[in-house]
Amino acid sequence: MNRQVDPRNKLDVAQRLATSQNVRFLEIGCGMGYTIEEAMRRGWEPYGLDVSPDFVREVNDQLGIGTFLGMVNDANYPEDFFDIIYVDSVLEHIPQPRSTIAETYRILKPNGVIFLEGTSKIGLH
Repeated sequence: MNRQVDPRNKLDVAQRLATSQNVRFLEIGCGMGYTIEEAMRRGWEPYGLDVSPDFVREVNDQLGIGTFLGMVNDANYPEDFFDIIYVDSVLEHIPQPRSTIAETYRILKPNGVIFLEGTSKIGLH
């Protein structure tokens, strides 16, 4: 993979923790789709979400999946839907991180995996 961002090691960790072989995967803040592309290589069912119309259009055009434009709280995903939810360097940019985390847990299957990584500290009060 000749990319500036290489998500393989992070997805390896999430894959080891996943309890399902047929992984339904969501990336919150999918950007240019590098992680979604890797999820597709693994045979996962990928979903993407981003607030940038340019990124959403790029992912849809390049990878042929329906990426949601907006916040996870507005996407109306079903409860207990995803096996793995991937949030990398996004949460610190969200104005209401607590409601985003609550929604993430609502749409995560029981025993599902949330991969959460940030670039700075945030406070949840």
